[in-house]
Amino acid sequence: MSIKTVGIIGAGTMGNGIAQAFTAKGFDVIMQDIADTALQKGLATITGSLDRQIKKGTLTEDAKQAALKHICTTTHVSDLAKADIVIEAATENESVKIKILQGVEAVLRPETIIATNTSSLSITKLAAATKRPAQMVGMHFFQSCADDGPGGDYSWPSDIGQHRAGGHRSGQSPGQDPHRCEKQCRVCGEPNSVPDD
Repeated sequence: MSIKTVGIIGAGTMGNGIAQAFTAKGFDVIMQDIADTALQKGLATITGSLDRQIKKGTLTEDAKQAALKHICTTTHVSDLAKADIVIEAATENESVKIKILQGVEAVLRPETIIATNTSSLSITKLAAATKRPAQMVGMHFFQSCADDGPGGDYSWPSDIGQHRAGGHRSGQSPGQDPHRCEKQCRVCGEPNSVPDD
């Protein structure tokens, strides 16, 4: 499956940072949040980050404008139906995440991958709460995944394996829950890369 459009649920610190990381590599991004004010704040944060890169000489104005053209915002979950992968970046609360995941899965194509950005919750448990656990993966981004460095300085763990559902194109490969690595690697067609120790 080719990933061209990335849906992101949540426009806060993690959501807008993830959006910037993907747009920097040419992906189209649909950033969704329940509040338009959060979306506007998220876009302002991305714009500010890009402006700092321009001041440092690591980004051109043309590149900034190109990145911003790749982002569309919406308060409607149904607009995520166009995405090839949807990354949930909501608050670290299991019941909130489950409600979001169950809501979004209803509008997605059967082959669309759903990723959760969590650092402490069980991805297996979140996946089990959906009707499509085989399409559920974990992508862990450290705050903030989009930095002011050239094209973004991504701090993604690599010591517990690598998931490549588009993550490799946004700078480096994000880490994942080792308990779901076998499924993730099978879904993405990459060899299992969890270390032996």
